[in-house]
Amino acid sequence: MVDIVVLATASLIVQIAILAVLIASYVLKSQRRYRGHGITMLVAFVLHLTTIFTVMLPRLISYLSSPGTLNFSDASVIISLLHASLGAIGVSMGGWLAASWHLSRDLGPMFAKKGIMLPTLIVWIAAILIGIYVYLSLYYTIIVG
Repeated sequence: MVDIVVLATASLIVQIAILAVLIASYVLKSQRRYRGHGITMLVAFVLHLTTIFTVMLPRLISYLSSPGTLNFSDASVIISLLHASLGAIGVSMGGWLAASWHLSRDLGPMFAKKGIMLPTLIVWIAAILIGIYVYLSLYYTIIVG
């Protein structure tokens, strides 16, 4: 079995890579390279789904099934639930956009959805940044000593 710190660290590295891909994708969009933008966003979405289903969701289920873990007076619980909620919203919005596009060469329908793209990006980046905070609050002292 893989150590949870190793798994969480690997997930963090992937999330930082996803953040870099999101930034690169935004640059492609600003250069009007829309197909490249769509492909890089799809790559980020698939990577994100992979980490959600292999690391985050099993960890969240394990956490929530442990007795006494949901102490809503604990700020770390609130922040973790905020992270999970934003992540679920962001991946849902991104999934809807990816499914709407389905790698079509006709970008017309996607331009009609541009109003949801920036909010999706903001929610996604917020979830990643809060996730980095959660990781550091949980594992920094274990890793650094």
